[in-house]
Amino acid sequence: MKLFLGFGISLSTLRKNKLRAVLTVTGTSVGIAMIIAILAVGNGLREFVLGEMQRAGELDVVKVRLGDWVERETWNAKANRLTMDDLTAIMRYCPNVKNVSPETDGQHILASAEGKFTMSELIGVSPAYPEAYNWKVQAGQFISPDDMTNNTKVCVIGTKIWTNLFSKGEAIGNEIVLNNQRFRIVGIMEEKGDRLNTRGWDRRVFLPITTVQQRYTGKRFIDMIRAQAYSFEVVDEAGAEIRRVLRHTHHGNDWMFDFWTPTKSVKETKQTARVITTTLICVASITLLVGAIGIMNIMLVSVTERTSEIGLRKAVGAKRLDILLQFLSEAALIGLMGGVLGVFIGAAIGKGMAMGITAVLHSSLISKISQGMFKDMSWPAMISWKAGIIAAGVAFATSIFFGLYPANKASKLPPADALRYE
Repeated sequence: MKLFLGFGISLSTLRKNKLRAVLTVTGTSVGIAMIIAILAVGNGLREFVLGEMQRAGELDVVKVRLGDWVERETWNAKANRLTMDDLTAIMRYCPNVKNVSPETDGQHILASAEGKFTMSELIGVSPAYPEAYNWKVQAGQFISPDDMTNNTKVCVIGTKIWTNLFSKGEAIGNEIVLNNQRFRIVGIMEEKGDRLNTRGWDRRVFLPITTVQQRYTGKRFIDMIRAQAYSFEVVDEAGAEIRRVLRHTHHGNDWMFDFWTPTKSVKETKQTARVITTTLICVASITLLVGAIGIMNIMLVSVTERTSEIGLRKAVGAKRLDILLQFLSEAALIGLMGGVLGVFIGAAIGKGMAMGITAVLHSSLISKISQGMFKDMSWPAMISWKAGIIAAGVAFATSIFFGLYPANKASKLPPADALRYE
């Protein structure tokens, strides 16, 4: 009951001193707004990078290839190349692996059709490729198991190949020439764009891996295995299972292979975002501290101005606790209003900053430097209302802490001295 009475008196006092109340609330709200805005942009960095990884199908995969140093040692490399038998073993003995896609290293060759020419990247793949890369076919179909079995001379092209050679006209069923060999186009991939993790993808031409091995490399081995786990949560377990399988199929020589999982990249991204955000929040907290000190100063001035009022209240029976609660309630109310207002202002500023960063990424200067890498990319503003509630709570608690000294000073004033104060 006393607490509610204290809040009622505090609200009445703030109404009488509107300008002072507004200035004091503003000091707190600025600090909270800066923290919320920084959190929104900092968390946006994390989501920005992870979103690009997801778009490239990188969040749930394990990539395996022969180590570079082993590849230079031909006596080791020849005996320990990855083969289709390894794929079969992985699918059979790795319960956390959803599918496996074999690949050959890309070869940059000249592609031609209908008298037009363009550079392309030729890659040998399997039917599992689109799912492994989170990449859909826009038109036609992808390479089929029969194409793999029969070493068929078919291919699937990226949108830049389609645009440069066919001007986005009819391409399915037409032929394309790759290093003096003709292939029938059966599909066109969706556009990925030259973005952070997909640069150059739209220039790719996909052939059955068996066709590439027969007509280009003349070898039966695989350059890379890309295994897709059922989720990011089990990707490390999938990697461990694949390592055990290769240890068995290659007679204990699993150490010759490089294993990549997204776990380290995800951790580094989150850690970088956390460090940047924490540093900026520490700087913003100075503003909040200044606001809290402002509350203390205003409360001290208020105690001085209302000394007679305090004396009168004590003379008619108010106890020390009543006076303490009255001034603490006033400080808490200022902190709470500043905190709530700061959360909404910070959310708006955070969205504005994200839009500003996006505009900078899309600017002509950045586009020229990055060669359009950030085209169609937007920086998200991740507004966490949980963080908003915590921030408002911090403002509330900080105001009480800094309001404790003025409130305690007011509660200790002797009634007789307070009544005589002018």
